[in-house]
Amino acid sequence: HKMKFSVIFTLSIASMLASTIESFSTLKTPNNRLVNESKKLMSLNEEQKTMSLQEMEFVESLNKLTENVSFKAVQFGYGIGFLGLIDAGFSGDWVKYGFIDEPFEIVLKKIGLVLISTHLISAFGSAFLANKKDQNSLSAFSFGLFTGFFEILKSLGLMTEQQKIDFELSKSVMKENEMPPLQTEISSLTMSQSIGAAVVMLSTSITVKLGSEQKMRKLLLDLADYVKTNQKEWVYTMAVNQDPDDRKNFFVLQRFANFQAMSKHQTSPAFKEYIKEAEKLIEKPMGLYLVNERKGRLTEPVYPFGPGGEGGLDDAVYSSPANLQGSQARGKVEVKTKPE
Repeated sequence: HKMKFSVIFTLSIASMLASTIESFSTLKTPNNRLVNESKKLMSLNEEQKTMSLQEMEFVESLNKLTENVSFKAVQFGYGIGFLGLIDAGFSGDWVKYGFIDEPFEIVLKKIGLVLISTHLISAFGSAFLANKKDQNSLSAFSFGLFTGFFEILKSLGLMTEQQKIDFELSKSVMKENEMPPLQTEISSLTMSQSIGAAVVMLSTSITVKLGSEQKMRKLLLDLADYVKTNQKEWVYTMAVNQDPDDRKNFFVLQRFANFQAMSKHQTSPAFKEYIKEAEKLIEKPMGLYLVNERKGRLTEPVYPFGPGGEGGLDDAVYSSPANLQGSQARGKVEVKTKPE
């Protein structure tokens, strides 16, 4: 009996080690299901959104718990203890050498039978969960045999590095959809009452990457607050709106006293910092439209010139000082440059 159990014990330890090595050496294709599902979130009702978010946070918390060194140490210690209990209950050696008496051996045997049954269930359950998550099911099954419920917890929290990124992305989208879209009231009456009879209006369409909605929301709100506090003499209006049907799309309306005021705003440290961070979030180039306004009424469009007359994002954001009047202006401002 002793020899048989020694062989079984050795094979068990070898199996655990082999499974551990395999789990670290085998890399499977990440499962991007969560990213695809996040695109369907707009069609979910509030209860479904909340449940989905809670489920994600539960899995993420399990992952952090089971990836902890302390948890792994406890799991390994439990596995060794389980094997020792099976040895004590079924080998007969512990009674033979006087470590325990026969009545206690019978108790250990009953406990062992119960644990073996639960560990078998845990092994199959762990393998099923691991396979469903595109993870190593053989490793999960092997560890489930020896550590039982510990491996179930580990399998529930299994995540690849890519899946962790996907989880964060999906959570961000869900949280964004739980918040009301950015909405700023825009009134032509208010525009007509602004200082100055003629102003320049710039509208900017922004589309951000999926999961970047909240970051862009914060960037725009911070910029709007800064403008309201520090640039109200230059910027008469800064309205930020968000498409309620597609939260990735933002619309910004700005009204400036003139082109010089727009240039001051766009060369300020706050705006430059906004552009620097926004470039990391946008999915495609910003759409810009510049137009003159007369007492709340839109008139002719304006196209800032670039160094080669090409126009576009760089020109609208970093307008050349030599073209502050725009292409529709009756004359351009002459700017004296220092010789290099």
